[in-house]
Amino acid sequence: MYIKVEGSEFILEDIDVDKLYLKYGDERLYLCKRDNMFFLPFEDLQGFLTRKNEPIYFYDGYEDVIQVNQYSKVNFESEAYLKEGKHTYFIFVNRDNHLSLIYNKRPPVAHLYNRDATLVHKEVKNNAVELHVEFSSRFFKPISSNCIIKVRGEGRKEKVRAYEIQSEKMNDIDYKTIVKFQIKRKHTKRLLGNEIPYEDYNPMIYDVFLNYQIEEYTLSRGTLRLGFPLDQPGDEDESWVDFNETHMILHKSYPTMHGNLSFRFIPVPKDTYQYYRSGTYKPLIENNKKTIVCLEYPEKAQENGFLFFKYLVSKYKRKYNIYYLVSKESPDLRNLEPYKEHIVYFKTVENFQLVQQADVICHTHVSKYALPFVSNKTEAFLQKKHRIFLRHGIMGSKNVEHLYVNDENRKVADKLIVSSDREKDLIVNEYGFENDEVIITGLARFDRVIKERRKRIKKFKNRKRILVMPTWRNGLHTLSEDKFMETDYYKAYQSLITDPELEKIANQKQLIISFYLHRNFQQFTHLFDSDFVHILAQDNYAVNELLADNQILITDYSSVGLDFALMHKKVVYYRPEELAGSDMMEEPENFLPGPIVHNDADLFEKLQNYKMDEAYKQNLHLLYKYNDTKACKRIADMMIESFLTD
Repeated sequence: MYIKVEGSEFILEDIDVDKLYLKYGDERLYLCKRDNMFFLPFEDLQGFLTRKNEPIYFYDGYEDVIQVNQYSKVNFESEAYLKEGKHTYFIFVNRDNHLSLIYNKRPPVAHLYNRDATLVHKEVKNNAVELHVEFSSRFFKPISSNCIIKVRGEGRKEKVRAYEIQSEKMNDIDYKTIVKFQIKRKHTKRLLGNEIPYEDYNPMIYDVFLNYQIEEYTLSRGTLRLGFPLDQPGDEDESWVDFNETHMILHKSYPTMHGNLSFRFIPVPKDTYQYYRSGTYKPLIENNKKTIVCLEYPEKAQENGFLFFKYLVSKYKRKYNIYYLVSKESPDLRNLEPYKEHIVYFKTVENFQLVQQADVICHTHVSKYALPFVSNKTEAFLQKKHRIFLRHGIMGSKNVEHLYVNDENRKVADKLIVSSDREKDLIVNEYGFENDEVIITGLARFDRVIKERRKRIKKFKNRKRILVMPTWRNGLHTLSEDKFMETDYYKAYQSLITDPELEKIANQKQLIISFYLHRNFQQFTHLFDSDFVHILAQDNYAVNELLADNQILITDYSSVGLDFALMHKKVVYYRPEELAGSDMMEEPENFLPGPIVHNDADLFEKLQNYKMDEAYKQNLHLLYKYNDTKACKRIADMMIESFLTD
């Protein structure tokens, strides 16, 4: 088959059919046949199709779609498309090998691509990360290519042009192509944005795509996901480039769960990098004491990790080396002011020394936050350490298996802290932990909650404050702002905080209502707006203070509900159907310490009084086994017996 353009018409040669026509809805456009060639004039197409459309197909006289793979090969003349003014028609071959036509849209590059683009080589060359990518395509020889790196969840992206492309024909249809790209410092800088996280953990993910062009006509600018082998060995995930006078950038490559290439870009101080690369490691402190490290997120010091750290310092600072790991930019440094000699700063040389010397790492989230940067090699350090998962909250309403499941290939921790027999059963049965790895002690922060309960209730019992604090949804945190605003989550909560009936209740009862998003959604805080609800940002408030200062909590299935209930304050679980995220689990009867409502009317009814129902107080022992202030002591006793006794 041969397709070309002469004058203002398509000419299709060497198609062994008697009739050839296009079908659009119920209409047909037959091509004129002369001398074994079919002719398709621009004028005829104008009378047939002048609206943007999905591709339409060519049919033979038997009403079968023309299948290109019936023929030995197909050739397109260069620039084989019709264009006059604002009207353009393309003939192309789609993914199913159907001969197709499209109007005023470029043919999709994905239809000619064999979905096999793979990274085959990576190295640092001339202070740039060089990628060699191999892929195959059909019918047309690629002549140029771009690598597109997108910041997941944001609109920012960076295009890197291939500096070399080599294509060879594999058979009558397919081409094999190797393209070479260089991710230079200027590309990395633009992707990192204006506020470069020199001192903090960079949560951003950078996904890698490519596209290409052909000589015959212009393909769409659509992007193709770049694959990456799942069996990446050793430290080959590390690519280091010199960024500025003070910092290196680690381009950590890794395969996603679907086998695609993504990067983490991690700024690392040069002295930390040089210490790491030297291979000569020294202890942080020269003594014979065992070393304990506590941490939350690198920028946090306000809940289980911090409170357990405070307990250890008060009881065991003479017996053990006790440290808290935190970012120099943390807004919580004020909490650590009395403990300066026990602080190690994130990403410093001392951070490396501390991890290497540590006997026990006590973490509230994943233990990798203890590392100054994460790579295959540094994560291996953690596997040699005893790790106690202090936890952030109680499990039961939210499915977090993707984060915390324990298996032989990915051990989350040696010991995991829970608050009840019911929670332990869940962890053992669903999360891959052994029975002796799950310890019922209660969470460290509940000591403070229970200790201050009487004082807080007395102090705030007449304060008419309501806190709306939903949890996050897996997947939504990576959306752009525009896409997030299209979600049911955004629409439901924006509707709630602007509801005239809620405003009426607030005015009548002189209520102060605040709205606070989960840490993983804080970047969307500015998208919410209300004339009568206060929108709070995490940099200005600590969660424990918010829970203490409010009288009613409205949440969906966040674990902070138990903190609130342990203060003997009212929790309402607001769960309209559209808010039931895919990670929400069905709880047993009487599992939650408050009523569940499924619509606004029922929610507003629950706001008519401020007291926690006595029945929910009676059920608290099902969620929290110990009604005392000894959780920290139980955790410390277990840690010492398990890991610190010779």
